[in-house]
Order: sequence, then C-alpha cells, then structure tokens
Amino acid sequence: MPGQYQTGTGVSTCSLCSAGKYLSGVGQTDLSACVLCEAGKYETAAGAAICDSCRAGTYSLGVGSSSSGSCTACSAGFFQSRLGSTNCSACIAGSYSTATEATAASLCLMCGFGNQQSEPGMTSCIHCSEGYYSRTLGATGCTACEAGKYQTGRGMRGCVMCPAGTFSVVNAASSLSSCLVCEPGTYHSGSGIQTCSLCRTGTYSTGYGAVSSSVCSPCKAGEYQNSPGASVCFLCSNGMYSTATEATSSVACLPCEAGKYYAQSDCNVSEANLSCMHGSIRRLQYRSNEKMSWVVAPRHVRSVTLEFTSFSTEEQYDLVQVYQCAKQTCAERLQLGSFSGTSIPPPVTSNTGRLLIEWSSDSLTNGPGWVGTWYSPGESMCISCDVGKYSTGLGSSAPDACLPCGAGTYSTALGAGQKSVCTFCMPGQYQTGTGVSTCSLCSAGKYLSGVGQTDLSACVLCEAGKYETAAGAAICDSCRAGTYSLGVGSSSSGSCTACSAGFFQSRLGSTNCSACIAGSYSTATEATAASLCLMCGFGNQQSEPGMTSCIHCSEGYYSRTLGATGCTACEAGKYQTGRGMRGCVMCPAGTFSVVNAASSLSSCLVCEPGTYHSGSGIQTCSLCRTGTYSTGYGAVSSSVCSPCKAGEYQNSPGASVCFLCSNGMYSTATEATSSVACLPCEAGKYYAQSDCNVSEANLSCMHGSIRRLQYRSNEKMSWVVAPRHVRSVTLEFTSFSTEEQ
Repeated sequence: MPGQYQTGTGVSTCSLCSAGKYLSGVGQTDLSACVLCEAGKYETAAGAAICDSCRAGTYSLGVGSSSSGSCTACSAGFFQSRLGSTNCSACIAGSYSTATEATAASLCLMCGFGNQQSEPGMTSCIHCSEGYYSRTLGATGCTACEAGKYQTGRGMRGCVMCPAGTFSVVNAASSLSSCLVCEPGTYHSGSGIQTCSLCRTGTYSTGYGAVSSSVCSPCKAGEYQNSPGASVCFLCSNGMYSTATEATSSVACLPCEAGKYYAQSDCNVSEANLSCMHGSIRRLQYRSNEKMSWVVAPRHVRSVTLEFTSFSTEEQYDLVQVYQCAKQTCAERLQLGSFSGTSIPPPVTSNTGRLLIEWSSDSLTNGPGWVGTWYSPGESMCISCDVGKYSTGLGSSAPDACLPCGAGTYSTALGAGQKSVCTFCMPGQYQTGTGVSTCSLCSAGKYLSGVGQTDLSACVLCEAGKYETAAGAAICDSCRAGTYSLGVGSSSSGSCTACSAGFFQSRLGSTNCSACIAGSYSTATEATAASLCLMCGFGNQQSEPGMTSCIHCSEGYYSRTLGATGCTACEAGKYQTGRGMRGCVMCPAGTFSVVNAASSLSSCLVCEPGTYHSGSGIQTCSLCRTGTYSTGYGAVSSSVCSPCKAGEYQNSPGASVCFLCSNGMYSTATEATSSVACLPCEAGKYYAQSDCNVSEANLSCMHGSIRRLQYRSNEKMSWVVAPRHVRSVTLEFTSFSTEEQ
C-alpha cells in the first residue's frame, strides 16, 4: 500500500515508512522509496501515503518533520492564508498586525491618521514626529508641515497654522517659536503664512505681530516714507518741515520760515524727561517688580498724544498709568488712563503738552510687554525760535540760527523772524544779558525812567520824600500829603512819617512838614492842609509855631481875638482871677486899681475917705468937692461927700475931714471952701478947738470919727460921744461891713 514497502519476499506484511516520511506509490521494494515530508509539511504516523500540511497561519522550513510542532506560527506583522507554507507573508508597509498565526492579509491593520509604517511586517505604526503629520490611512511615511505651520505633537493628522501676525519659512516646524512675529512695518490678518504683508508707502508701524493693516499709521506731518514695510518714518531734513500726513516723498518737506528752525532730536528713553517731538517707550519681556516713570514734554507744543502699538501685561497687576500734567510740573496731574491686560489701549492726549507715564509690575506673572509712541502736532512745524531770539533766514537747521536779542532788550514772541521784535526794556527795567524774554526789574526802593538800560547801576534810589514798594518802577511814589520822608531808597510807604500834631503838609513827596503858625494849633497827625490848623480861641494864645494846643491866658490876662499869639494884661482898674478868659473884670464901684495884669479882686483898693466912684473899672477915685468931706471907705456916690458943717471949712477936694475955724473964730456957713468963712467970735464969746483921742472912752470933741477896719475876733469896745456946749450930736456911718447879726 502507499506508505509501505517490502524488501523481502514471502512476507505477510509490508514495512511502514517512518514518521516524517511518506510514500505515495504502491509495491515499493526499498526503504529509499520513503520520501521525507517537504518543508511546510509533517507526518506524525508511520506508513503515510502523504504528509500533513502545516495549517494556515503557520509555516515550516525543515523537511521530514514528524510533528505538527514543527509548524511555526507566523509572527505578529505576518500572515499565511495557505496550508503547508514554508514562510509567512509580511503585512505591507503602511499596515501592521499584533496577532500571531494570522491566516489572512485582512488581519493586517492600516496605520491610522497621524501614523506611518514604511516597513512591511511590522507589529505597530510609528507616530508622525513633531513637525510632521499624516492625514491618510496606511501611510508609509509622514508629511513635513509646510512653511507657515508647525506641529508640537506626535501622531498628528495635520499641522497648526502660525497665528495671525506671525509667519514661518521653516518646513517641519515642531514649535510655535518657529512662527516669527511680523516685524515692525509688516502685518498679516491670516494664519499659516510664510511672509507678512508690508505697510504701504507713506505709513509705518512700530509694533510686532500686527494682525491688521490698521496698525500701519500714516507718517505724521514733518515725516515721510518712500518705501513699503517701514518701521519708522523719515524726518524732514534739518531746516525743513511738512504739514502733510502720509507723505511718500521728501518732496513734501518745505524749508522753515524766518524765525524758525528744525533740527532732528532723538530721545534717550533712559532719561526721565523726554523733550523731543516724538519717540517711543517700550517694555518688552519686562521683569518682576519694575517701577519706572517718564515725563514726555516736547518743547513749544500745546498737546502730546501717546499711542500703544502693542500691549500685553498681567491683568490688574502690571499697570501703565498715564497722567496729564500741569503746564510746568507734574506735581498737579489728572489721570488719563490706567491700563493692563492684552487689549491695546486707546490713544491718550494731554492738552497741556506734558505727559507723565508710570509703569509698575508685581512680583508674580509677567507678560510680553508693551510699546508706546508719542507725537505732537508741533512736529509738523518748524520749531519757533525761543522767546528772546529771532532768525531772519529761511531753512534754518539748528537752534544757533536763532540770534539773541541784545542787552537792554527782550522779546516774548516765539518764532520771531526779524530783529525788530527785540523790544527795549521798559522804564523801571534793565537787562544785562542777551536772548531773554523778560527784563530784570529795579528792586523796590529804586526807579529807572529811561528805556533799554543794560546795567543795574541805572536803577536810581528813590529820593527823600518818595518810596517804591514794587520792583520795576519807572518813577517812585510820593509820600502822601500829611507825611514826609528823609531817607533815600525807601521801599515801603511806612518810610513816610506822618506829620506830627501841630504840623501839616499839603504837598506830595515832601521831606518835611510845615508848622502851624503862632496863634494856631493842631491835634491831628498827618494833617494835609494849613486849614487843619485851628485858631486859638478867645482867652487863649500860642506864641510858638507847630504846637498841639493853645495856652490859656493866665490870671490877670485876657484875649478877645482869635489866633492870638499873646495875651493882653488887664488894664489898671480891672482884674482877672480865671485862666483862659476873654476879658477882665472891672473893679467894682467904690474901688480902684492902678495895677496892670491884676489877678485878684484884692488888687482893687477901696476909695479912701474923701473919695468915691460910682463907676467900675477905674484907676482912680473921684474927689469930694471942696467944702465937703467923707470919712468912709469905698464910697460909690458923691452923696457920701458931706458938706463941712458950720464952724468948719475945707479948701481942698478929696478931704476926709473939714478944718475947724481957728480958736476964737466961728462960722455959720456950711460947705465953706475957705477959712474966710470963719468970723471972729463976738465980744462975750469964745471958741477953742478940742481933739478927741479915740482911744478914750469919752469923746468930748465937736466932731470926729471912729473906725474898726479889719477888726479881730472877740473884740468888745465902747465910746461915749459928748461934745461940750452942744444940744445934739449925730453919728453917721460912712462904711459898714460886719458879720450879719
């Protein structure tokens, strides 16, 4: 039978081919007829007519295999669909298989998106590397990201486009850093580009990563740009200016007028004060805990504007604060804005021409930073020559083209184009320097009447009687009426001394005061007219000028005129006991006085016996007429003059007694004025005079008088009057004044 052979004869059985061999024919007579199983097959039993094939998914390389274990399973990445194979087929490139003993090609899986396999028979696919991608199934390789794109991940289906405002020229870029921000002067709103668009001619941009053409700012007046993609505009050349915006050529620049110049100036942003017409401040990739400030104050401008071209800071913590300063200082300021975050702030404008920018960052997160540019409408024009200077030429390109006004002159005009603007210093002013906008003022207490003076020595001290409180006086103020001044160079009205009481001054700027004339006075200080000097009133006088009061006339004196310079003595017959009297008191009737300037009634003497007077204020008493007499004092009437009685006579007026007729003589006539009236006694008769001694108690004389003048206290006296040979006797009082009762 197949699988058997027999070399001998006469046997009852055939020999079997051993395991691992087979014999397909019959009647074989030799062992060599048994054939080894081919590769890919095996036979476990003896006497096989054919060998068994290795199953699908396996293979065998050896011959004469006697076990199915000789069939090796196809490795992962391989398969075999046929029986009895001597090898396995590899999964094609772009696919893989993780299964062993795979029996069909369909068990090889296609590489997914973002993966590739360039080799056949692989157990896995390989992720596309960073910078590569695959968007097909079963890829045998990855595609590099094109320029303008990048991929940071592995096994990705596509690439990420560089964001708007960036570009890339690198293929297979594996990082966002390969996307470069658009440079100043360029922009792009799209993503995934290989080049940025250029700002058009006549414009510029200073920021990085611009995403729109709106960042392309037109060149301002005074600038131009003749190329696209510019990050700056060119300034008009020195001595030139332009009023046009977005100028594309230097042809727009015109020469500066007379009185002006233009010189380009750059600002060093490390300085705190920035005076150039335009510039930029940037804090890119700033650090923690920064604190900075800048004052932007271009010269000769009315306003200055700050624009941000890029901005990205930590929200609320990293701040840019902008203030409008007062014209001369930032001590007084108004906040225009406080900015943080990623939005570009709007432009801010200071209408004083002075901006304060303060920047601060905290200790935590930092951002990319910011860029700000400033400009002013003033840069469209040439810079005016400073006050105090002028220029007559065109196209001046430097400040020294502005010539200074000479000493003794000044100018307040900006941009003066002719020398005639240099004005002479006014009266009260001088200027030793050149190129100034003001003149120096003569100090208080001085004046200067001329113009164009060049030296301090031209300032003259105010004369006596004048002063000047303000600096820069053309004339000094006069001391007002009622005052005077002796000093020179006075700087205060306080130097004008008020006229003292008793003095006046009606003129301005006087060096003395006039005295009120004798006979007048004044109590007022600072009197401005002689009319304020008051005339001395009745009963007063003033013999000296410049007095503050009049003097009362003393006792015994009087004044009955206004403005008297002296008092008049009371005439004899008068007296005055008071002071300041307008007249004198007349001595009363019965008295007289011969004393001038009498100050007491006691100066009025009573009329003596034999005299009298009925009037007052007399200097002498009237005499009793001849033939009469009186014995009393202070008689006020002639009635006191008694006629001499019979037997008496008086041949003189003013007698206090009558004479008796001589012894042996008598008279019957009364008021006899002569002894002729005495006749001799007739025969048988006689007459003998007798005198009375009033110290005696008994008075026997024919007539006489008793008097107690200026009597004393406690007096007690008595008299008996008994003339001899008379029938009667009469007592008459010629004066009488005693204490009543």
